[in-house]
Amino acid sequence: MAEVEETTQRVHPLKDPWFVFYIPALKSVHNYNDRQLDELDYVDSLEAAFGVINTLPHPTVLPADDDLVFSRKKIPPTFESFPHGYRITMFTKTKAQGETMIHYLLAAVLGEDVSICTNGDSVCDVVRISRKPGSVYKEALKIEVWLQSSNHNEEVASYFKKLAQICPGVTVVPRDLN
Repeated sequence: MAEVEETTQRVHPLKDPWFVFYIPALKSVHNYNDRQLDELDYVDSLEAAFGVINTLPHPTVLPADDDLVFSRKKIPPTFESFPHGYRITMFTKTKAQGETMIHYLLAAVLGEDVSICTNGDSVCDVVRISRKPGSVYKEALKIEVWLQSSNHNEEVASYFKKLAQICPGVTVVPRDLN
């Protein structure tokens, strides 16, 4: 019985529920918002989020431009949902970089650690992971964090630039969503 209680205490509940979407790339669809959203399920703990990541094929082997999206409270992962939004994009080159950054970034965003630079405000609402293979880096990923407003964009961008230092070669680019 003591083992069960100890295991239960190690669960890391999330402040808000996050919904997971899988969005396959369709070459015949030219508008991102017209793509099919495959709804997977809600995650309510970091363990559940990492369970999703570990259940699916690694993002570096997904078809090019397919997206795995974590969305706070099931906010539609479309640019129209973020009229005053901001995004911070991380570009990885290798599978090891991608795996490391996905884990650290999900823990920081879903686990609300990023809120230390925003006075406790939860500002990150979407994490979008997309395979972007190039001619040199076949396992390249683009990992985006979308913010509802740009009130804390500089602080959050600085936070992610520091986070990316754990993986030399990862590029961090902040920019408006629209």
